[in-house]
Amino acid sequence: MPKMAFNTSFNPEVKEALESFLLEDVEVEPGKAFGMPAYYINGKMFAGVWGDGATLKVPADQAAELLARDGISEFEPMAGRVMRNWVLITRGDPADLRKDKDLFDTAIEYVRELSLKAPAARPAKRRPAAAGKASKPAAKKKSGNAPSAKPAARKKPKAG
Repeated sequence: MPKMAFNTSFNPEVKEALESFLLEDVEVEPGKAFGMPAYYINGKMFAGVWGDGATLKVPADQAAELLARDGISEFEPMAGRVMRNWVLITRGDPADLRKDKDLFDTAIEYVRELSLKAPAARPAKRRPAAAGKASKPAAKKKSGNAPSAKPAARKKPKAG
């Protein structure tokens, strides 16, 4: 299978613009994701820099509404791989991203809420038996009173 690659170059002006307002929130932590600048709240990514734009994670209904706006598109890091609930904001002047601060605040709140929710219980994964092999029956559990496979050693009578 061919290795899927994506462009990891980004515009440093976009990073500077985002950090000028995102890092005002003491809970926002800068980091990296796939070699690109990224921003986290409670250890979960809510925004990042991608090429000449900024990505952010928003509720699904809001993502659909945002796509009708100029300069906002689906976030598709690889051809045919649209990331659900993520949008890409591209502005002619990266400094104009500050005008979208309310959207970034929404992303922070959305991801903060997601990070505080208890993770959903996942069903245990069952491994399928290898092809052509029958599964082994489970070994019988020994009970405390059952005789062991090796008889106990006999004590020699004392002479005397």
